[in-house]
Order: sequence, then structure tokens, then C-alpha cells
Amino acid sequence: MTSVPTCPYCLRGHLVDDYCSFCDRLVRTRRGVPSVTSHVRTDPRADQLRELAALDTGESLESVFEAYQSGWIDGEVVDRFFKRRTVGWRVLIEEYCFGRGLVLGDHDENVALAFAEALESIWVADTDFASLEATAAVAADEGTVVHPVHAEIDTLPFPHESFDLVVIQCPASELSGYLSQAHDVLAPHGRLALVVDGWVREMGLTTRFGLAPSQHTSLRNRIAASADANPTRITSGIERHGFVVEQTFALLSRGRHENELGVDVRSDDALTWLLTEFDATTGRSEFGLLRRLARLGQRTNLLARCYPRYLYVCGRPPIAEQRAVPPTDVVTVAGKNRTSVLELDDGRLARVRKVPNSRRHGVANEAAARATGLVSEIDEIASTVTDAETVETTFGPERIEPPIRGTPLLQSLERDPDAFARWIDVAFDWLEQLQTETASGVVRKEPADVAADLRADRFGLTDPPGVDDAVDLPQVLTHGDFFG
Repeated sequence: MTSVPTCPYCLRGHLVDDYCSFCDRLVRTRRGVPSVTSHVRTDPRADQLRELAALDTGESLESVFEAYQSGWIDGEVVDRFFKRRTVGWRVLIEEYCFGRGLVLGDHDENVALAFAEALESIWVADTDFASLEATAAVAADEGTVVHPVHAEIDTLPFPHESFDLVVIQCPASELSGYLSQAHDVLAPHGRLALVVDGWVREMGLTTRFGLAPSQHTSLRNRIAASADANPTRITSGIERHGFVVEQTFALLSRGRHENELGVDVRSDDALTWLLTEFDATTGRSEFGLLRRLARLGQRTNLLARCYPRYLYVCGRPPIAEQRAVPPTDVVTVAGKNRTSVLELDDGRLARVRKVPNSRRHGVANEAAARATGLVSEIDEIASTVTDAETVETTFGPERIEPPIRGTPLLQSLERDPDAFARWIDVAFDWLEQLQTETASGVVRKEPADVAADLRADRFGLTDPPGVDDAVDLPQVLTHGDFFG
């Protein structure tokens, strides 16, 4: 956490003995956090959050893994702070990631942490002290700053029109209170990024398609929530609070540990490509019904009102009204380390941008650059790897790739065991040549280490073959899909 808190009333001075060095205003602090409310929300994992705040997470996350393995911190807390794939949608608002930002609502801590890397400064208001302290501490370890403020939505202390970007993630039923405050603190040229679940998720219908389920258990609550989450009602509420909706993106989420897809609801090309060409959906049986419904929905404009989750990008008039934003013909795929931005041209894939989900994840692109450099020296392999370049962007080192030449394996693989066996042979021959010619060193494994590596208790593989002597294994290139 920053050693001296910043004043939330002027955003310029520092608090010394609870007085601002710039505006001389009295600002109470509690545990080093500026506090403007008496309400405290108790986090059920408050002890774990304080444990996390005390860890050194700067150079590596080894201390977090150790705390997790020892039972001091559970997986949900780790995900809340470090699972950045759930904020992959930030690439869709990259042009608005500048200046001073504010994060509000029902969100994981990783939202503020992700935007802290891209903005000049970021503030987060909450009534959960443990969360605020841990967020500020993790940000400090990562070399960024998150300014925490203990405040309720109706007690926000910030100056009028002081933020360039306001990010809100909340249920549709709570929108009105957040929008009122956002309108007061958003600068005339600023943007509001609103993430909210649609009625089909609130009702629980997304479970049928393997997407993220409803947050509600009872039917009564699902019905009430889905009524508030009607996109027509949401956009009317946005406009009633003085905003103009410039862009609307659909977020197709399967949960915290799965890829989230993003698409502009106005882009017919992007939606068609997603449902007919994208490998992650074309081979999934549960998407068959969804594809048929989507084609009908495109023709009737019904589909735009039936997505499970939305990202609304809003501005204030008259600036937003004067700016016509064309549909964005891209599909985003938020993965574990990187968010891929698939750019389309006339319905065909033109290029792919691979954006790191955080500064830590930038090493994935750096490793990819080194690996493809090595591969380009192997004549037989080089032709199967696309040309790419690495550029520095708002979110770190980004890889830009044109589509690879050739036919996708999924489209050429016959559905019979013999064909599958042939393709497995081809794949392993390719990997053998790649790894033989790019090996960079040797790791010695003792017999006990080999036995431990071969065990997989959850699959029933508890009795691996015995190894009498140490084994020398080459250090080789590998892909994230092979980690498992």
C-alpha cells in the first residue's frame, strides 16, 4: 500500500495526521485507508485477505502458492486477485485507458489491479477494508498504485468530473445508484465502462449452453433479476442518467477458469465468424442449438437482446452524440495468459493480436518471440509457423500475427480411429523435430522424481513403472496447451 494515503476529496494532496497537505481537509483514516462511512462490509475471507496483504508478491507468486498449498489462502482468493483472464474485456476499451480511473461495484479485486497497469492512477471504493488493504498491497508489490477509499456508493467523496474512465461491474438491479454517482464524477470527455449480466444469465438459461450460470438459486430471485436485466431497460436507464451508449459488446463467459469471448453486438461479420469458423465453438455440440437461434436472432435483431453478459461503453453528451462509432469487427478470446484479438476483414480473419493479461503475463509473449526465432532456423518447421512481430502497447508487449497458412486440423481430420492415429503420428514427428533441434539444456531427474512426475492420483495412475537410474531430460520449447 502507498505509505501516505492520497486525499479522496481533491485527489492531489497526501494525508498527514488525517489532514490533506493540499486542501487542508480533515479525512479520517482507518488502518491507513481514507474512510468516509461508518459501514463496514465483513468479508468471509477477511483473514485470508490480510494474510495475502502481508505476503511479498513482487518478484514472483511463490509465496502465494506456498500459502495456498499450506491452506492459509484458498483458490477463490487467489483467483480474485491474480486470475486476470476475467478482465480480458479491457482490450475492447483500450483507446479509453488513460488518465485517472475509478472502479466501482460488485467486482473481483483483479479489475482494479488490471487497470492500474494501464492508467496514470486508479481509485477503488468499497466498504470491505480487508479487500481494500489487500488490493493496495498487491498493487504496490506489482509496481503500480491502487488508491483505496472506504466509502459507500452514496458517500463517494471525489471531486466533480474528476475521472477519465469509470468502470462499474454490478447487477442490473443496482444500476441506478451507480449511474447517478458516475455521472457526477465522470469528466466531460471521459468514458463509462459498464459490465452487467443480461436476462438470459440471470434467469439461468446460459447453463444449457455451458456458459456461466445464474448467480441466484431460487426461481423467484431469478425472475426478478432477469426483469431488471433486460437490455432495453438497461440502456433506457443509462440514457435516463445522462449517458449515451456508444458501443455494446457481448461477453460469452463460461466461468472464472474458462475463456471468455467478446464480440460487438452490431457486427454481423464477427458473430457469423464466431459461430461458424471459430474452432472453440464449431466442435461443441451444445453450441449447435445456439448457432441456429443466433441465425434467427440476427435476422430479427432479437439476438442483441439475448446475450448472457454485456459491456456497455458510454459517454456524455454532446461529445458522445457527435462521435459515430462504427461496428468493431473483432472477436476477443480471453485466455489464461493472453487475450487474443481476432481482427476480421470482410468476414475473414485478417490478423491476431495477442495481448498479455497483465505485466506478469508479458513473459508469455517474450517467450513466444524467442521460440519462433529459434523455429525460423529449422527449414522443415519454419513454414508451419506464422510470421509475427512484438510491439509495445498500453498493456505490455503484444504479439501481432497474420493467419497461419494451411487447413485447420479440425477440418481435415476424418472421424475414425485410423485417421486420428495418422494425425497423432504427424503431430509427434513435428514435435520431435522441433524439440530435438531447439533443446537448450539438460535436467537430471532422480528415480524418485521420475516416479512422482508419472503419478496422477486423480486419474487413478498411482503405480508408475519403476526407474532404477537417473534420467537426463532435455529442456525444450513447449506450448501452454501442453502444460496439463
